[in-house]
Parts: sequence; C-alpha cells; structure tokens
Amino acid sequence: MHWSGFFEEYLRVEVANNDPRVCFVSPNVAFLVAQSGLKEIAEELLTTLNLPEKELILIPVNDAGAGPSQLNYNKAVGNHWSLLVIHEGTGPFELNSVEARSVSSAAKLITALLPVGKTLSDVKLLRSPKQSNHSDCGVYVCAMMETVLQAFLVDAQVGSSVRS
Repeated sequence: MHWSGFFEEYLRVEVANNDPRVCFVSPNVAFLVAQSGLKEIAEELLTTLNLPEKELILIPVNDAGAGPSQLNYNKAVGNHWSLLVIHEGTGPFELNSVEARSVSSAAKLITALLPVGKTLSDVKLLRSPKQSNHSDCGVYVCAMMETVLQAFLVDAQVGSSVRS
C-alpha cells in the first residue's frame, strides 16, 4: 500500500462515511496515467470509479515528468507530491506545499485525461500551507486531502439543511 493508501481509506470510510459523491484516485494510478499520457489508459484505469458522478475527486500528483516523452529516468519516481482537486463547483485546482509558480505538468495532463464526461477548465494553482523542508510533501498532501474533504462535507451539510 502506498504512503497515502491507509490515510485515503481512513478518510473515505471514517470521515466521508463512504460518501458516493467523493472519489480518491490512488497515487499509483495517477502516476501511471500521467506517465502513459494516453486517454485510453486513463479510461481503462479510471472507468470503474464512475468519475462523471463524483462532485469531489482527490488525486495525489507526482512531479516526475508527465507523459512518456518527458520521463527523465534519473527522476523516474519524482521527488515531490502535490494534490490535484477536481471539484464540481470550483473546477480543478492544485495545492502544492512548495513554492510553485505554475501548475505542474502532471496535474495538467491528468486533468486533460480524466474520463469525467465533460471538459474541465484550466487547473488553477491555489495558495496552500508550505513545508519547511524537502521531505514532508506526503504529510502535507494527506493534511490537504483531509482539509478539502472536511470543507466539502461541511458545505454539503449546510447546503442540504438550507434546502430542508
């Protein structure tokens, strides 16, 4: 199980109570999709997740070169993780715990390849907490997943009580 696998499972079961509107794409699958650069591979790997039905999709993204033409074998596994969030209301955005001036190429490519049944807007880079070293990005991705998920669940709860 990948570093975030246990935590994703915890969030899905314990925090979101298996909410069918929420989807976690594993880091392994996201990495494979980004490295392949092929819509067919993305569809084959992600079809069972029913992404068009989801309101919130959380995807850990690795900074290894996106697509087979960009793969640098000295950096084949990358050295940093960020969080790609696909939210029905706000569109796609990336949260990155290091100073970044633009959205990662992997986040852009994964967004373009996702079989969500509609064209997504450009990925936006949002401000997020910054790590003070070069080794805590996985911890930051987990913390950001939890924060985004909890905000989504609170907004959904408030929205349903207003409609009642």
